[in-house]
Amino acid sequence: MTDRQTDAPKRRRLPAILAAAGFVAVLGLALAGAVGGLQLLPAAPPAPVAVAAAPAPAPAPIPAALPKPLQKLTAITIRLARNQTLAQALVKLELPMAKVNAIVGSLKGLFPFNHSRPGDQLRLERHDDTGEVHRFSYRQGPADE
Repeated sequence: MTDRQTDAPKRRRLPAILAAAGFVAVLGLALAGAVGGLQLLPAAPPAPVAVAAAPAPAPAPIPAALPKPLQKLTAITIRLARNQTLAQALVKLELPMAKVNAIVGSLKGLFPFNHSRPGDQLRLERHDDTGEVHRFSYRQGPADE
């Protein structure tokens, strides 16, 4: 029984010794890093040396990108009324007939007009200065635009 009693304290000391050794190793690495960091400070700049050199050619001028003027847009949102077609709604927005036909023609293969309902939302964005159509969207619901 005496052998077991003498083994127990040795087993309990081993984790403490390993923890202390690990702490000392981490502390040593931290100190070595701190000393290395102090040595990495820049030294005084060297004195300038006069050297005769040929003049460098002038760099080619870089063309400055001209900023685009901001274009103001006006957005108009309306809803289809009962018994109103898309073309009628666009005419009501004071679009020329050529633009109305262009919009309706571009949507012919993409949207079945017989599925349009009262309350469908039309959104038209126009340039303020020219009145040209910037974007047109037709929305039936949150998922269908």
